[in-house]
Amino acid sequence: LHRLIKPVQDQVSSNVVHLSLTLLQLVMALITTVHLITCGWYAIGRSGDNTFLGREDGWVTYHAPDVPQDERTTFFWYFASARWTLAQINGRTDLDERRHIYELAYTCIVAILFAVIFMAIFVSSITATLLEIGTARQTARAIRRATSVYLAKHGVSGGLSTRVMLHLAYVNKEDQAEKEQKILVAL
Repeated sequence: LHRLIKPVQDQVSSNVVHLSLTLLQLVMALITTVHLITCGWYAIGRSGDNTFLGREDGWVTYHAPDVPQDERTTFFWYFASARWTLAQINGRTDLDERRHIYELAYTCIVAILFAVIFMAIFVSSITATLLEIGTARQTARAIRRATSVYLAKHGVSGGLSTRVMLHLAYVNKEDQAEKEQKILVAL
């Protein structure tokens, strides 16, 4: 995904587009991780069907009687697994007493590695990107304000002041795009 988005980022100088592309990368990483965890949970749950891991009592086997036979499709079990994964992201604790040791271990691993570590990295990356863009904009405003005060204080004509401010905006836009590119590459 990074190889697809990088050429687009190189061609665009808009802060909003860069931020959107960075967020798109983060969301795609989140979706991919959720999918992988969902597939793992489903595989462990199917252990009762084929004695996977030497067990015959995976979560699918003890929830199957509650589900009508015609609804027991792969899609149903995938979305049931995805629901469990999303609940773990939100901090819901899985306290089902019927869980076997493999399910309990997987729940703990997901809770630590994904819900805590991955989400912390995900949120901090978004926050860092937004703060850096905000700082760049604040610096640009401060420079424009200081220049405007200087021009007014020294009696520079309106026409020249306008041209100076337009030039400053043009130079700042180039500098800002360059700084943002460095930030986004670091992310």
